[in-house]
Amino acid sequence: MDELDPATTTTRHFDNRASCFSLDSTTASYQEALLPCLRTGQLTRISMLFEPRRQRERIANSQLEALVVRTDFSADGVWDAVQATLSSPSKDGFLADVALVDDRRYEGLTPDQALELIHPGYRHPLLVLADAVAVASTELPLLVVDLWGERGRHVRVVAAELWSIENNLSGANMDFEEFAGVVDSDDVFRGF
Repeated sequence: MDELDPATTTTRHFDNRASCFSLDSTTASYQEALLPCLRTGQLTRISMLFEPRRQRERIANSQLEALVVRTDFSADGVWDAVQATLSSPSKDGFLADVALVDDRRYEGLTPDQALELIHPGYRHPLLVLADAVAVASTELPLLVVDLWGERGRHVRVVAAELWSIENNLSGANMDFEEFAGVVDSDDVFRGF
């Protein structure tokens, strides 16, 4: 798993304040596009985003948004749907404050492996994985991992409802248990 095929890596940041979209580390304009994001503090990883044959590095985020890490690369169209869903406000205008990590180094990453890679400075109460189960369903049930309460506990949340758990946990309005306790019979949270 340590050896990787060369591919592009994109980190996108979606929130209700500002955005830096499609910073592709393999393009010539990457360095130019990176500078405005660094000035505004929108880009969460300032190291080279992808180098072939580089091992997984710690998952770090000095900002307050939750990271959504792509771990399944079988369908680019589904990843596009995840991005579109997470960047679309709810009917009440809410958005999940997330940064998307599209990096083949994290392909096949499990929740346990992700916990080992979480940087001590990661400040958000959850981490989100877009895994094989998520991309296999039209509802895009993302795997949300608790980092503060019962570390490692996880629940599936449809992408359209990620804003609910992200907004409420990051604002300390609710606890992880409140979301895990209202999942449907297939163990997926679809909203209140």
